[in-house]
Amino acid sequence: MFHNDLLNAPGVYLQFVGLFSAAIFLVAGMTSAVMTVQIASVRQATLYGAITAVIAAIAFIGVDLVMYVLGWRVGHIDFPERPTMTIVMGLGLLAAALAGGTTIGILVERVYSRTRPSGAE
Repeated sequence: MFHNDLLNAPGVYLQFVGLFSAAIFLVAGMTSAVMTVQIASVRQATLYGAITAVIAAIAFIGVDLVMYVLGWRVGHIDFPERPTMTIVMGLGLLAAALAGGTTIGILVERVYSRTRPSGAE
């Protein structure tokens, strides 16, 4: 059942988005920083971690906002009828993983292409 009011139970939804986007920010940032500190300076690894964290969190928030507009609201009154939180979180985490992983790959390739020996392929 689709409800047209966009402000139905916003508190629960905002808590959901806030907590999970913060967790994604920390995990993606730390993962990227740890991966790049082995081939770059600590300063550069910190910068790459911050870039990856922001992009992954934005991807999660973006998917969650689209799902909210489509009527898939965490904490909504119709929660017994469908597994809203599981679907919204799953799609959001998938988007965050794809965005964060792509960013890490691009940044690591960028660092590696500058540091590898000239004859290495």
